[in-house]
Amino acid sequence: MNRNKFVRVLTVFAFFSITVINLFAYDEERVRYILADLALGGPYGYYTNFPNDSNAREATLRWRNGIRVINADDFERKIVGNKGWTIVYYGTNDQIYGMHVKLTTDIQEFEAEAVSIDLSVPKPRIPSGISVKKSPDTEYDTFYNGHWRITKIGGCIVVEFSGKRDCTFHLLGSTIDRVSYCKINIWVNGNMFYPSLFIQENWDDYTIEKNNFSNGVNSIKLELVGETHLWIDRIDID
Repeated sequence: MNRNKFVRVLTVFAFFSITVINLFAYDEERVRYILADLALGGPYGYYTNFPNDSNAREATLRWRNGIRVINADDFERKIVGNKGWTIVYYGTNDQIYGMHVKLTTDIQEFEAEAVSIDLSVPKPRIPSGISVKKSPDTEYDTFYNGHWRITKIGGCIVVEFSGKRDCTFHLLGSTIDRVSYCKINIWVNGNMFYPSLFIQENWDDYTIEKNNFSNGVNSIKLELVGETHLWIDRIDID
């Protein structure tokens, strides 16, 4: 084989190999930075405009697969000098180090701490990484006190958390003449999990086990469909 031709072929092969390696390699620190940007309102479409950027591609793939940032409250998205939009530590202008961004997949590496949300008070403390949302007709019961309640059919309470964890609701169906007529639909991740579940007139635990959830972000919606109010005074996630 001609020596010059051999050198040219080897050079092309080496270039191709480097191209392939760079195409699939990514910087974990940068990927996590991008995920923090997405969590704080950064435009997803912006990053999909760079199909040859391995960091953007990996970050958007994780985002599509439901991987989320669990400590987004530690950061904020703001314009800093001539840097433009930047992810900084909350209350500062200091750009974050991406490895300080914690993801839902990190939960799989250690046992997540069990949390309990006390709804026996008007202003419950919601732990970091947990979201509790409610419809306008879900309120603290100022007459009987000691719990929140859903008062109208179609009203709901939605809990969001990350990872596969048991979730237990402590519930009671309010009564008419000492009889509960309370029924609820339970939705898990947007799908009907249990329709028209009867809630008895005594306080009791209702648990949805971890094998019904994904490793990403999960949601549970309790929707009132029966005739009497749903009372709730505690949510346990472990």
